[in-house]
Amino acid sequence: MVNSIEFRALPTERATRAAKLLTRGPLFKHSSLEKRAFQAWLILIGRAERRETVTYTDLALTMFGKRALRHLGKILGHIVHYCEQHRLPYLNCIVVGKRTGKPGWKVPEYNDKEREKVYRRRWFDVLPPSPEELKTAWKRD
Repeated sequence: MVNSIEFRALPTERATRAAKLLTRGPLFKHSSLEKRAFQAWLILIGRAERRETVTYTDLALTMFGKRALRHLGKILGHIVHYCEQHRLPYLNCIVVGKRTGKPGWKVPEYNDKEREKVYRRRWFDVLPPSPEELKTAWKRD
């Protein structure tokens, strides 16, 4: 597993590319939701460091190589529950609809202030949760 120190040393653009490469291959080919949530976490922290949003479609294309939108709700749900339980800004609020530019209606407490909290947070200082920790957070709620 990659530790946060290795990721922190990379510029954010390269970190996102590294996250994409690290989460491809046998581990993620037919993987569980929590492994996919871990993959999404890595992608989203790169976007947050660059103060960028990502559309649901683009996130699905990055993760699956196709428009697999139906899977993203539960995957992002793992992240929102983890953030909530660990008092972190809702990382998933930077995932937005193509037409509206806003997160889905199920995203808790979304507003511009919450998105700014995500952008201000130094995500590379946070050790990424393991797939097992994301699974536990999902089951707890």
